[in-house]
Amino acid sequence: MRYENSPALMSENELGKTPEEFVRTQNASQVQIVAAVALPPPLHGQSYVNATVINRLKEAGQKPIVADISPGATAGRVAYHSKRLLRVIVAVNYLFAHRRREGRVFYSVLEAGHGIFYNFALLFLARAFSYEVFLHHHSAKHTLATSARFRALLWFAGPVTHIVLSERMAKDLASRYAGIDRILVAHNACAVADPGETRSRRIEGAPLTIGHLSNLSLEKGLDTVIQTVVAAREAGLDLRLVLAGPATGEASEAIAEAREILGNTLDFRGPVSGPSKKDFFRDIDVFFFPTRYQYEAQPLVVLEALSYGVPVIATDHGYISECLGSEECVIQPAAPISETLAILHTFLQPESLRKRQNAARARFCELRQLSLAQYDRLAADICGGEA
Repeated sequence: MRYENSPALMSENELGKTPEEFVRTQNASQVQIVAAVALPPPLHGQSYVNATVINRLKEAGQKPIVADISPGATAGRVAYHSKRLLRVIVAVNYLFAHRRREGRVFYSVLEAGHGIFYNFALLFLARAFSYEVFLHHHSAKHTLATSARFRALLWFAGPVTHIVLSERMAKDLASRYAGIDRILVAHNACAVADPGETRSRRIEGAPLTIGHLSNLSLEKGLDTVIQTVVAAREAGLDLRLVLAGPATGEASEAIAEAREILGNTLDFRGPVSGPSKKDFFRDIDVFFFPTRYQYEAQPLVVLEALSYGVPVIATDHGYISECLGSEECVIQPAAPISETLAILHTFLQPESLRKRQNAARARFCELRQLSLAQYDRLAADICGGEA
């Protein structure tokens, strides 16, 4: 297996170059890239990262042919799959139309659920038409557990360059599936805009503000967040809670029940974006993300919190712990609430909080530099250049 960690192959002088300088140094030739990915809208972690990759290829001088295979905000199972199937057919047409071009490259994303059957169709055609294939893994489903469907897809697809999000994810992929020849690591951090600032400092004596942002649901840990804050206040810790993100069904009910207990110490802001998301991160002291979502890999919201210098407490789920760089704020999914309370208690000390805020910001800057180098290497490889 050829395993490549991009930063080791990039010189320090290559970081931060303009797209024009990057193209000149990489001598990127024009290749024909066909991409089948989900793009915004709707905006979520995967679609945002997909758009980042496509933009990076354009900056590298390429003109990728992009089939947006997202069904959008379509409601209903039949409408969802009907629209998605039509968009996959567009991708099939693109693969067929460019099958005789020199330097054919196909870039796509591995689906976590039943969408993997679309992967079968597209990768079979890409192999039949002799495309070089790059497959981006955004989910931990096929790396944290062995998947018979994915094993079959590997046999179906032939040689593929796999793009994963972290070193441990690369090792997990290689250890679970024999015959994988090439893996590239491309961390998500460069997909997160650098705000260039840290959050406002907590006023001594003010309540410690805990924040949670997600598509609010029990599997993202909403119930654990609420239970922890309630238990903390009952134990005498001076905390307030800020929740953000869309909430329906069970999540809405959980928030309504929490309001009755927490009163005005609970601030629910609903969906946030742009300035309102910036305000969210500036208003909180600690970001709490006790997710148990089965496909969690490297959530952008954790990286966003670090970018604002907000320390993160998160479950050791997916590949989140690699983002944090320290085990002291990592909790096990089944850990008792008392463990989180012990961590929160240390944040009440101003010097400890300040130290962890600085460490969070430094960690983001480190990850972003790493990710920029990896994305440069990824773009060079897809474009057929040598990094």
